[in-house]
Amino acid sequence: MIATTINGSNDYHNVLIVGYTVDKKYIYADTAVGGLCVASKDHFSNYYMYIITGIKNIK
Repeated sequence: MIATTINGSNDYHNVLIVGYTVDKKYIYADTAVGGLCVASKDHFSNYYMYIITGIKNIK
């Protein structure tokens, strides 16, 4: 998960990077637009990033 701006504003929210295109752009799931989007690396903030490494087993 990584931070991105909301419509170019100073407000940030999390999106989930799910893959890459052939030309090395990120494919990401964005709840603000309700689907998948594609953007270059400079679209994302270096403010924060979380690496998801597994799934917690909840019983």
